[in-house]
Amino acid sequence: MKTSTYTRFRRLAHSAAHSAALVLAAALLATACTDPADLADGSPASTDALSFGASLLAPGNSGKHTADTRATAPVTKDAFTTDDRIAVSIDNQVKPYVYGTDLRFTATDPDNSFYWTPGQQRQDGVIAWYPYSDALPSTSSPLNISRQDTDAAFAAADFLFAGPATLTRNPSSALTFSHRTALLRLNIKADGKTVVPSQGFDVTGVDVKGTPVDATIDPTDGTLTGIGNTAVIYTHRCAATPDGYTATYEAQIIPHTISSGTSLIIHTTNPDKTYNGIILSGSYEAGHIHTYNITLGNDRVSITPTDKDLSWNDGDIRPGLPPTGYDLTVSTAKELKAFADAVNNGSTIGTSSIEARSARVLQTADIDLTGIDDWTPIGNVTSSYNYFQGSYNGNGYTISNLKIKSGESYMGLFGLVIGESSSTPAVLTGIHLRNVDIDVSHNSNISCGAIAGTVSDAVITFCSAQGEIKTDMNLQGQAYNDSGGIIADNSGGTISYCRADVKVTAFSDSNTTSVECNAGGIAGINTGTILACEASGSKVSAKASSAKTQAGGIAGKTSGGNYIASCASEVGKIIANSGGHEAYAGGVVGLQSGVLYSSYARGDATAVGASTINMAGAIVGDNSSNDTDLCIGTGAGAGTGGQGTSDLPPSSDSILYDADATDEEIYNLMQSKDFEKQDIPTTTYDATCFPAYGIEVTKVTFSSKGAWSYDPASGKIRIRGLPSVPLP
Repeated sequence: MKTSTYTRFRRLAHSAAHSAALVLAAALLATACTDPADLADGSPASTDALSFGASLLAPGNSGKHTADTRATAPVTKDAFTTDDRIAVSIDNQVKPYVYGTDLRFTATDPDNSFYWTPGQQRQDGVIAWYPYSDALPSTSSPLNISRQDTDAAFAAADFLFAGPATLTRNPSSALTFSHRTALLRLNIKADGKTVVPSQGFDVTGVDVKGTPVDATIDPTDGTLTGIGNTAVIYTHRCAATPDGYTATYEAQIIPHTISSGTSLIIHTTNPDKTYNGIILSGSYEAGHIHTYNITLGNDRVSITPTDKDLSWNDGDIRPGLPPTGYDLTVSTAKELKAFADAVNNGSTIGTSSIEARSARVLQTADIDLTGIDDWTPIGNVTSSYNYFQGSYNGNGYTISNLKIKSGESYMGLFGLVIGESSSTPAVLTGIHLRNVDIDVSHNSNISCGAIAGTVSDAVITFCSAQGEIKTDMNLQGQAYNDSGGIIADNSGGTISYCRADVKVTAFSDSNTTSVECNAGGIAGINTGTILACEASGSKVSAKASSAKTQAGGIAGKTSGGNYIASCASEVGKIIANSGGHEAYAGGVVGLQSGVLYSSYARGDATAVGASTINMAGAIVGDNSSNDTDLCIGTGAGAGTGGQGTSDLPPSSDSILYDADATDEEIYNLMQSKDFEKQDIPTTTYDATCFPAYGIEVTKVTFSSKGAWSYDPASGKIRIRGLPSVPLP
């Protein structure tokens, strides 16, 4: 995917079609013209024809889908392909639009387009559908999906709908289409005993009976409703079939609850025979794939539903056929644990020669880890070979109820993550943890983060975590404790566009003052790069009997050639408490040594207990690098105001302490300077792709100024491109 000189912003596939950064300060609610010449004197009111991009939340086993090959593999590059024709309706007027080489829909006939009126910036109530028809299917002219036995007929039965939605003029927005039918998939084989496949054995067709074939559409949400009697659906043979099966047939199904069963009539050759089976109960849901494995026997047909509840609109993973560019898919707690075990045991993926620790993994459904009371991290380093160095794409799905109660030094969903090199980094993207519960005591070093313990030569993008982390390093000796809301120890990796709402409490019982206890809302300790990240939650705390403590809303400690820019901390309290010599607490960073640009914090920082140094500030506790610029702290520092006891003095144009600062004032400060950093490794998000999250690493130029947006209507500042899955 091409990238510009600034980081391209993304959002979750689960989110609305418009970026949260969209600023509509001058939005007008006028209705688009249907003709460019509609002023009193006949002159054009606007020559700006309405056009838009579009994304399809599409099935497929690699990349994006075309209109003519939906649900057949392989698929081509774009969600829609050139000359795809859709219907667009505004105020009950319907016009045909066609997809062009510029990846936008424009009116098929330039003289029959919708137009923007002068000054109009938005158009509400837009609906669109594929395939094109002059009007939405109705009782008098319903959608009919009986014939699906050719590629063209199968594609025409795949009814796509978008809206009602709002299109914006500048910046131009897009419509997001979704599948309004359900997809029935049937994998068929002989049992090999009573029916022994001979040479030439094949499944030549499947007829589906007992489901409606005609439907009307609700224009308010695109819901299909079956009407009239049921009839036969002649199904479509799929181009891809899982290993061990003879054929796969598919049919678009009008959503409904099964009442009298779905009858299946299966035709074979060699032997020439007809088999009958029935799906007795269940329901067909819009935008979902319902897969059944069918085994043919002489006296019975065995029909078994798969255990995967897969959302069609979020991608179609065919059993045994991961998408191009991936080695494995996971969709259940059992599969995720099996993958973790394979990494930790130094195993390969299935019967392949691919090492699990190097695998490219795609998550294809929300996963609930309830029942696993003590998760073993992926890459738990009980031996030298089992750290993770591959790619894991959560693809916007959640992993909930991660619990860890014991373990080795490296703890989190992942333990130790080390890429092959800086040019071939490990990748963690699109991972969203909910209800994290980590409560561990360990008599050695601790590196604990929700997403991962320690990362090196790694790229972490578009991830989020919510929950609580409590760590207790209970060895009275030379051992550290690093704990963070996303990553514990970012050792030369790049973390970007991540959010954490994690209460972090780190404790060290070490009896020596030469070791450290670090806690951070994003990272406990950072010697790498953190860009465009946000931390919230009630508290980040580092406490120790004798060790040095460092706590920060973004990072507890930074060192080396680290770089932090365009980050926001909404953590309520940041506390460093040491019974030793030193304690540092900062709204953004506790002990800052490196680059800190264009960031703000709202929390109260407190450093107490140390016999020699207690430094706290609303931005940093200690600023030993002298390379901190364009930052603002609105919380208290050591209870005495923003600067508190830190050594970062205020400056009228770059360092501000202002308890009353509004979001608009913070945004204006961030726009007053721009700090660019080149060759930032990152991944992409593109809702028109499947998977929407990419694992290919590209390098971009990051702009601190461009990372921020402000919405005058809500009065809120926001980091562009942050995951928009709500944090509870």
